[in-house]
Amino acid sequence: MENIPLEMESVDRVLASLVLHEAETVDQAVAEMHRVLKSGGICLCLEWEKKETLQGPPLHHRISADALKQSMERHG
Repeated sequence: MENIPLEMESVDRVLASLVLHEAETVDQAVAEMHRVLKSGGICLCLEWEKKETLQGPPLHHRISADALKQSMERHG
């Protein structure tokens, strides 16, 4: 996620489903998705909410909806 092997502004859509919690940092992953997304493109992120559930990654790996929203706003 931190180094997508695509040129700048080369895709119309980005789909990140349950992978952002694996990135070194959310900001790095979101910045890289923004780099490859064309102007006017669409990005959809689905991630584990930062609350305990029976399934999914450990709580310390999860990303709150607010933290993801803030990162996406910072990176356009």
